[in-house]
Amino acid sequence: MNKIALALIWAAAIIGISVASIFDIVPTGFAEAMVFTLPALAWLSISGGKSCLPCPLTGRKGNA
Repeated sequence: MNKIALALIWAAAIIGISVASIFDIVPTGFAEAMVFTLPALAWLSISGGKSCLPCPLTGRKGNA
């Protein structure tokens, strides 16, 4: 699965939690926590936890 598809799936999950909170399907506290948690998990799963910045010690890029 490519990165765009993964990003769309994570975006749908974030929007789904937000909409579910509006209609009181999930508690507000849970939705507020997910607003911060889901983007962090999305970044980790899409990027593989690697940075695009060069490493200050070796000068190599994180994805190389």
